Amino acid sequence: MESMKFQLTKTEEKQRKILVYSGLCLPLIVAAGMISSSADFSKNYILQPVLLFVLLILIIIFCSIYTFNAFTTKNIVRNWASPRIFSFIFNLFSNKHTDEKAEKITIILFGCFTLIIGIACMILCIYFFCTGFPQ
Repeated sequence: MESMKFQLTKTEEKQRKILVYSGLCLPLIVAAGMISSSADFSKNYILQPVLLFVLLILIIIFCSIYTFNAFTTKNIVRNWASPRIFSFIFNLFSNKHTDEKAEKITIILFGCFTLIIGIACMILCIYFFCTGFPQ
């Protein structure tokens, strides 16, 4: 399975931009939480739950778009998947299926993985919303 980039449609290009921006925001939010925590910010009891909530929402958005693409056009997943992991999973299925079918199965597995992460973050978000965010 050679590594090649797939041309994105206009919709996929918009999805890719959202993924990039949300992916760039994730470490910034984590850094902001670490800085506020280490600086002993006086309003930490407000800031930390807000940062955690925003972090979970961004992860849910990221996983939703990535999963949606995995089950529809598949081009973003093909371009963004780790080549080593993609090849490993692809090779597991290429022995029993055609290359096209093995590629579809591999992409769907990537989509299922991000779907599980997104659902877990959604459950955490709902749980924290109902019980209160940790401080």
